[in-house]
Amino acid sequence: SNKAGYDDIVKVFFETDSDWSYGFSEDLNNDNEVYLDLADGGYIFVNFWVITPSIQDGKPLAGDGPHFAMKAQSSLDDRIASWTFNLEMQTFHNITIDMVQDNLSLEPGENGGLNVTIRNNGNVETYLDAYLKYGSLNQDRIEIDNWTVALFDNKQYSSLDVNESRTIEIGFDSPNINQGKFDVELIVMPQSFPQRAKSVQVSSLI
Repeated sequence: SNKAGYDDIVKVFFETDSDWSYGFSEDLNNDNEVYLDLADGGYIFVNFWVITPSIQDGKPLAGDGPHFAMKAQSSLDDRIASWTFNLEMQTFHNITIDMVQDNLSLEPGENGGLNVTIRNNGNVETYLDAYLKYGSLNQDRIEIDNWTVALFDNKQYSSLDVNESRTIEIGFDSPNINQGKFDVELIVMPQSFPQRAKSVQVSSLI
């Protein structure tokens, strides 16, 4: 607003240490500042935008974000008025599968395991939900055609910190036959966020 008794041309700009993308809707030359005509006794709205970055390797953390100071400088006396605000990231739960061990070769009637490393690359602590999928079965232990496949070390009641990894073992117990193969799908997700589920197929061969 302008209460100077004269019409003014006001330069509006931001001061921030943030590397987030931001700008003004009226900024036509993309120099991150804008000049606005402000009549005596009048007021105007400043339209600006800020683009939040995507979450990469757990950052920016939930509740974290940059500080902005919007400043308006008068062309009459160079006086500067400021308005400050902070932006905070909301929570983003996500899981990635970073490593899958090669397919497992077993002797008849032998047992062994495959390792799969998962990571919490969301920006907030989360719990892991993992299970095996075979046809219509969704379980942590499956017994089919004398094969037994089960999850170990998933520690579903132990939280994963931001960017923390965990290795899950998938154990295979093969039937006592000369040859065979068992394929199963591992599904992992942040707890209560099935829309962010990841999957990988693992198998064992006799």
